[in-house]
Amino acid sequence: EKSLASDVVQIMSSKSHVVHDKNWVISESLPKLNLERSLEDHECLSTVQKNWANSDGNKFMFRKDFCKYEVFVNPNQFFPPSMMDIELPDDNDSLLSRTERYKNLLLQNMFCGDRMPDIQAFMHIKEGKKSWKKLFFVLRNSGLYYSSKGTSKDPQHLVLFSHLNDVDVYNVTNPKKTYGAPRNVCLCLKPNRIVLDSKELKLLCPEDEQSKTCWLTG
Repeated sequence: EKSLASDVVQIMSSKSHVVHDKNWVISESLPKLNLERSLEDHECLSTVQKNWANSDGNKFMFRKDFCKYEVFVNPNQFFPPSMMDIELPDDNDSLLSRTERYKNLLLQNMFCGDRMPDIQAFMHIKEGKKSWKKLFFVLRNSGLYYSSKGTSKDPQHLVLFSHLNDVDVYNVTNPKKTYGAPRNVCLCLKPNRIVLDSKELKLLCPEDEQSKTCWLTG
C-alpha cells in the first residue's frame, strides 16, 4: 500500500527479467479523459489510484521514458533558447561551443540557483466547449501565469493561472477529437484529487511538440 513508483519499478524489473536502468517508469493512463503521464519516483501508487473517480479502463503501465533523467544531463534538448528568459553570454573567445555554453548556463541556473529562469511562450487555453484563446504564458517557481496585455511581464499584467503544488501535469492524447483543440499538441493540469467533471481540467495547447516538451519538463 505504501509502495512508491521507484519501488514498483524495481519489482517490475525483477519480475519482467529486464535490466533495471534509470529509464523505466510507472505511467498512469486515464483513457476516459485521454490523459497520461509518467509518475515521479516519490509518488505512491495507492494514493494516485485513490484519485480515480471512475477507474473503468484506468491503468498503470511499466514502460521506458528516456526523458526521465535526461534533463539533468542535457537540459538544452528540452529548453529551447527562444522560450527561456535567460541571457547567453556572447563570448567569442570561449573554447566552448554556443550549445555547450547554453547547456552549462541552464545547469547552473536551473539546478544550482535560487530560482529557475522563466519559461515563456504563447499557448491556447480552452475557455468553453469549443472555444480556445491564445495567450502569452510565463512559468515561474510560484506558478503558471498569463499576461493580460500582450507579452508584458509587468506584475500588474500577470494573472495567476494555476499554482503547481496541487495539480498533476498530463499529456493529452488525441486532443483535437476529444477537446476540440486547435492542434494535436496539448497538456492538461488536473487537480490531484477526485475529478468528477472535465470542466475542472485546465487544458493548454502549445505551439508545437518541442514547446509542449519544454512546458511539461518545466
